[in-house]
Amino acid sequence: MWANGEERQWLSAYVADFLTDARDAGATLPGGMLEDLQKRLQQYLRSEMPLYSYQGDKHYGFATRAYAGLVLARSNKASLANLRRLQQEMEAQPTEVKSSLPWAHLGRALQLSGDNQAAISLFERANNSSYQAGYYGDYGSALRDQALTFALLAAAGRDTAAPLLALF
Repeated sequence: MWANGEERQWLSAYVADFLTDARDAGATLPGGMLEDLQKRLQQYLRSEMPLYSYQGDKHYGFATRAYAGLVLARSNKASLANLRRLQQEMEAQPTEVKSSLPWAHLGRALQLSGDNQAAISLFERANNSSYQAGYYGDYGSALRDQALTFALLAAAGRDTAAPLLALF
């Protein structure tokens, strides 16, 4: 996909999310584009390739893999074992997750994949997390991450506007 430059994995997940939305809305997609992206996202989720790391932190990798997991789960292409493995990795290093959004992405992916118990645990982590200001390579901000977390929790039937309203 990124033949003209360096790959940015988070952007690959973003493009796949957009194409999934377009497909779900009835758009005709170029042949094989979404499927190729899904194969790449599966590699991210399985940790088959090194992911970008800004200043040696793990947030970008966790954020990218959780987002990839959600995008794949929306098409029933996420391995439950890989999602659970990512959950274990993130829970073992919670200070490396600098925002609520990766927790919400992974929680929704697990919910869509049928593991409601794990999803509830991750939604609670998302509700109890706040954005740690800094550049992590995932285009985040306090407003973006809280707004998307709220949208994911609402889609999961677990919305609470408190974290979003606290920004104002």
